[in-house]
Amino acid sequence: GPPEALEPPPAYEEAPPAYDAGSPGDARAAYEEAAPPPVCDRADGADGADGADSRDRAAVPPGPKGPPTWEGFLRYYDTARKGGLGIIPGLRQARGRFAPDMGPAGTLVVVCGNEFNREQLKSPDALRKLTRVVGDYFGPGAAVSVEEPGGEARPGNGELRAYVLKRPEVRRAMADFGAEVIGVVPRG
Repeated sequence: GPPEALEPPPAYEEAPPAYDAGSPGDARAAYEEAAPPPVCDRADGADGADGADSRDRAAVPPGPKGPPTWEGFLRYYDTARKGGLGIIPGLRQARGRFAPDMGPAGTLVVVCGNEFNREQLKSPDALRKLTRVVGDYFGPGAAVSVEEPGGEARPGNGELRAYVLKRPEVRRAMADFGAEVIGVVPRG
């Protein structure tokens, strides 16, 4: 059959104005209009707009950003976690208390339920995050102490493995049987 008639293309429309058509002043005004209001970081709720010089506010020593309790710290951690800090593995399985008299700015003593929990919290990434959020919450210079129940410091997996591999009877058994130590797990 005969070819079907094609529709003519749509009429030419004028292109939208270029993005850089406006002056930089217009862009700054639009940005300032969309910028969020300043964050209030003072305990009294003032935003600093009362004419006080920022150096006067800096002279006030920073204190905890909430009650100096484990529960207050966990609430702050949840906010920091959701704000981009990420998860600190094992923190929710531990208990803690803030000891203001330990160290120059106080210490958060974190008591783990078991060795695995302690290993989680003492991993370099977890300890770095924990130290950061403790300093943010309790103030600069606040320290962290990770312990097992009763304050006993049992050796971690790496320390226990090194101890076992140094033992002459273990080394002799490895040589006699051509064996290697795959894992070391404490009893109990």
